Amino acid sequence: MGKRNGFAGALKIKYIFLQKKQIYLEEAKEKFKEAKCLYDNKEYLRATDVLSCITLLYPKYEPSKHFYKEIAKMMSKTANNRDEVDFGKITYARAYVAYYNADYKKALNEWEKYINFIGETEEINEYRKKTDMTLKFEGLEKKEAELNTQSEKMLKTGIQRYNSGQWMECVKIMEKLKQFTIKNNFSKTLEYYGKAKKYISKSVAELSKTMSKNKITEQEKAEYDGQEKIEYDEIAADKKYTDGLVLYTQGKYYEAERSWEFALRLNPNHKKAKVALKKLKENMSN
Repeated sequence: MGKRNGFAGALKIKYIFLQKKQIYLEEAKEKFKEAKCLYDNKEYLRATDVLSCITLLYPKYEPSKHFYKEIAKMMSKTANNRDEVDFGKITYARAYVAYYNADYKKALNEWEKYINFIGETEEINEYRKKTDMTLKFEGLEKKEAELNTQSEKMLKTGIQRYNSGQWMECVKIMEKLKQFTIKNNFSKTLEYYGKAKKYISKSVAELSKTMSKNKITEQEKAEYDGQEKIEYDEIAADKKYTDGLVLYTQGKYYEAERSWEFALRLNPNHKKAKVALKKLKENMSN
């Protein structure tokens, strides 16, 4: 009984396999018929793409492979035939060969010639649009690569400046990187913008530490300590202080001065702003 069931199961599997094979063959034949119809209409580009599709979907279907090779051979022969007098034939063939060799600019050029002398066809217009899109995409990819290279170079230089303690230079480079990414707006804009912003904050923090090392006098300290405790906008004051540091690193000393003065109006007890302002005025008077 067990052997019979096993034999029946094997027959069933074989039947399903043969059934699928038959369906597979019928589908391949139908598509091949479509390719031949396109060929008869002299739409060799469309015929070639259908044949390519058959080869991908039905790799064991040999007729499509042979027919594909025949079309390619015919187009190559026509494109290189110097005795060919039919301008339509030769420009079409040259465009065909260029297109399938990925020489899209040449293909477009040949199609333009064909249209100017013979006229437009639905097939050629379709492939011109495809080629235009491909070239645009390639152009975008190339531009993207160039923008990435430039951004990466600026980022590395800025990081080198930061690691060597040149924080003012780091801020300048990272500000430049931020503006560059905003202006060009490519796929990694946010990534590079975020890294630039991070290193600006880190550099400003280091500069802030450096500024705070300049000790204020005992009299100044007494003035701070003796002031009435009032609620000030410390967060806004800190922001204006940081803005001033960024402006200072960019060489915008008067703007930095105004930022620090504003910080002190928001919070007269902001010691770092007062020290920075004092140092700036000393430097500007020298």
